[in-house]
Amino acid sequence: MDEQRQLMEDTLKQATEYIPKLIGGIETVTDRFQTGSQSQAIALFGEVLDGLEWINDAVNLTMPFWGGSTGIDPQALQEPLKAMAEALENQDYTLVSDILNYEIKPILIEWLNDIKMGLKG
Repeated sequence: MDEQRQLMEDTLKQATEYIPKLIGGIETVTDRFQTGSQSQAIALFGEVLDGLEWINDAVNLTMPFWGGSTGIDPQALQEPLKAMAEALENQDYTLVSDILNYEIKPILIEWLNDIKMGLKG
């Protein structure tokens, strides 16, 4: 196996470990928003954004690993992230929570499942 392919595979393995932690962080942030603890949620939100950026970069940079044989859409987070930025600007924390829970989290779960299947194959 060449070095670049090994690096992509290692990155994907890290992603399978990281995505569940990121989902846990999303659940914590949305819980804080929903219970009215906005300051705590906002404090944790930066870490979630950093995590989303990392996983998005990891998926995009490892697309050659798949050789066209994956259903992973590397652009899937773009629209939800734009909508979330707008909701944050408007301080609409209910909408931020909904986007995290109902748009971003399902994408992460799908990516996790696809990555696990791809690493087995």
